[in-house]
Amino acid sequence: MKALEALVLLHDDGGGGGDGVNGNICGVGVCGMGGDGKSTVMRHVLSHIQGQFDGCCLIKDRGNEAINGELFRLNDTLCREKNKVLIALDGVDVSQQVEHLLKRCGWIGCGSRIIVTTRDEDAIDVVAHGGIKVGTADHKIRWRPYHKVEGFSDEEAYNFLVKIAFGGRVLPDDLNQVLKKVISYAQGNPFALRALCRGGLIGNTGARVWRSMVEKLDRVANLDIQAKMKTSYDALPEEQQDMFLDIACFFEGESVDYTVEMLEACYPYCDVRDEVGYLRKKSLISTDGDVIGIHSLHKAMAKEIVRVEVGSPGGDVRRARMLWNHDDVRRVLSNGTTVSASIRGINLDICKARRMGLPRDAFAGLSNLKFLKFHISPSCSAPCGEHQHYKVYPSQASIRLPDKLMVLHWHRYPLASLHSLFNPRNLVDIHLVHSNLERLWEGTMDLPQLKRINLSHSERLVEMPDLSMAPEVETITLVSCVSLAQLPSSIRDLKKLMVLNLKDCVSVKVDNLPSLAALGSLETLVLAGCSSLNQLPEMPPYLKKLVVDEEWRSCC
Repeated sequence: MKALEALVLLHDDGGGGGDGVNGNICGVGVCGMGGDGKSTVMRHVLSHIQGQFDGCCLIKDRGNEAINGELFRLNDTLCREKNKVLIALDGVDVSQQVEHLLKRCGWIGCGSRIIVTTRDEDAIDVVAHGGIKVGTADHKIRWRPYHKVEGFSDEEAYNFLVKIAFGGRVLPDDLNQVLKKVISYAQGNPFALRALCRGGLIGNTGARVWRSMVEKLDRVANLDIQAKMKTSYDALPEEQQDMFLDIACFFEGESVDYTVEMLEACYPYCDVRDEVGYLRKKSLISTDGDVIGIHSLHKAMAKEIVRVEVGSPGGDVRRARMLWNHDDVRRVLSNGTTVSASIRGINLDICKARRMGLPRDAFAGLSNLKFLKFHISPSCSAPCGEHQHYKVYPSQASIRLPDKLMVLHWHRYPLASLHSLFNPRNLVDIHLVHSNLERLWEGTMDLPQLKRINLSHSERLVEMPDLSMAPEVETITLVSCVSLAQLPSSIRDLKKLMVLNLKDCVSVKVDNLPSLAALGSLETLVLAGCSSLNQLPEMPPYLKKLVVDEEWRSCC
């Protein structure tokens, strides 16, 4: 709050004279996700600084009629033609509402301040860079860098819960443990914490009631929180809604570059990087450190959207776009004749799932499936050796995947190869680690979109396929493929290959490595642990990093 007060009152360096609130007309945007306390912070700021202005106006309604009415009432109470006023517009969705406000403020004078709260950074950016004048005034409004509202820290969230729900009483240890889960779910969002207090029954100090409420959140989202979060999602066009669900379901924790790379194949007619930036500006995702982040409440919202599409247990999964509930996945894949053409993605954390056998035609009805992810969660506590107990496996010797598949992640893929009739031409990313693969497929396949191959820890892998028709491949990762003795000669034709990782491929010999000299894009080559190599292969001219015996060697 103090930071925002200073930002509002700080003298504008662009001119206008004086200090404090005696300079130019300035505006500050307060941005953030729904329920993060933007309005609360803004009201506190108003109460602290409104005495320094001739008048103050808080406009809560988003409609233009409300803006007109509030401004008329404020102007009517003031005597001078040019007044130093403080105006706050709370809850803006589009920049036109800010513009509508400013064009009706010709009577405000120097030193005035305008505060706008919004989930949409563009609502501020468009106005700030558009040079909109204040009414008929000769000068433009000067917009300061917008203020990003941060949620509560864990300690602040705990103190908030204890105060609101328990009147500040000292709580027993078992209830404190439950509250930690509540805090983790809300991730500092004040609105969510307050709603969860109601769900846990304010004043109830029984851990059982609160634990039941938290466990329910894994199945059904809190309705109040869902409604608050879903406002931004509902305002998106359909294609952007689909893209948000793709990101929330499949790309949390991935790099922005990887996410864009995967989605470009799915949305070929739009600028995916711009769309990802748009979702960030709408406060639906974050891109801190170039990594895609999804707030737990937005992820819960995405799950709830999927759950509603599927319906109640036993409901019609044919309406769903995504599946990530184990029971829903089991229902679809155990009946391969089910027509489920709307399903675009399946994401299953096999650490949390029971063993699931798949019939030969498990994917027969999933003609539009683009993302398939049977994975181990980073938070899984099971030792690596126990992951074999959490796998999805065919009940028979073969299973055919859908031909539109773009992303294939299957931890411990159980078969020796992919189905002979599977057409991988749409694949962009193959990630089959700890698999039983001996080879991916026989012969040469047309792979115009394939960019990444990761078959690490596939100890039975003896052969890599011919990649002469995979011109876009950028990364090949084969860590600990201990039975792999050679690489196909077609690798030397991969002009876009940037990373080749053969760490601990103990059977690879230099005589079985093709020349790498023609790989002009290769930047990183990892040969650490390749104990059968008695010399290095011929190197490409622009190699930047070579890893041998666990040490980085500069090749510049």
